[in-house]
Amino acid sequence: MDTTYTYRLLGKATWGIVVRLTAEHVTVERKPDEAIEIAEDLWLQIGADVSLTKHETFCLVVGLTNVAADVREHARTSENVLIRLSHLDFDPTDFQPEGLTCAIMGWAAKAFDFPSPTIEGFFDDAKGRYVFSFGPREDSRQSTQDIDPVVARRDAANYLKTARDLLSLHEVSGATRHAGFGACLALGVVAARGSQRPLKQPSVSDFEVLRSRLFSNRKGQISANVERGFVRFATWYPDARFEPFNFSERDASEFLISAETILRIVGEEVDNVRSE
Repeated sequence: MDTTYTYRLLGKATWGIVVRLTAEHVTVERKPDEAIEIAEDLWLQIGADVSLTKHETFCLVVGLTNVAADVREHARTSENVLIRLSHLDFDPTDFQPEGLTCAIMGWAAKAFDFPSPTIEGFFDDAKGRYVFSFGPREDSRQSTQDIDPVVARRDAANYLKTARDLLSLHEVSGATRHAGFGACLALGVVAARGSQRPLKQPSVSDFEVLRSRLFSNRKGQISANVERGFVRFATWYPDARFEPFNFSERDASEFLISAETILRIVGEEVDNVRSE
């Protein structure tokens, strides 16, 4: 069944963003050739009548990636889910591609019946455009006691893949934000083993505890680059809050490399625990 959703952002500027989209979701056995993979069992298919640029398509992918875990939780099926986008309408003269990210996130919340994610947008006079911030809902943050290590590592890897793709498009803010989400998901696996509180807004002290837990049994096995990567992430993340203030593209690249390092070390630690 088709679901239609309209996203509106009307700020202090003389213009706003309005995106109206219609899509349906179905279960399928295998991925259609033309579909875009969002997650291992979640795909997006753009209808023949919908014309989008590569960047606009990517903005849809970013939006679905942000809510992929919610979609899978509320899909009420163990089968693969295909989202078919059949209609999209917006005024190209009053538009930013990020509006597509907001619209598909809102559509997913409506179609799968989960609370809308946090979406903030305001008009930046200096930049002459709207600035967006996307974050997971507070009620969607898992307790560390309920984290499935396999799912968390997979979702973290998806966030970091999106971060890498965003960085290739010179989207510094989005890249660092997704890198932050991904690394914190991975660190949540470690926190769960130690009954640490959920990592909603990790502080420097949180990272010190996690650093000790990750590296305590691996003395002499951790390279200086890994140590530096962890320290860099722990130092930058509490200040960045997914919205870097003066990050350059080089800063964002180093931040992402640090997040990828954290995911790799967490994966190795989990694998080591399983083999014991």
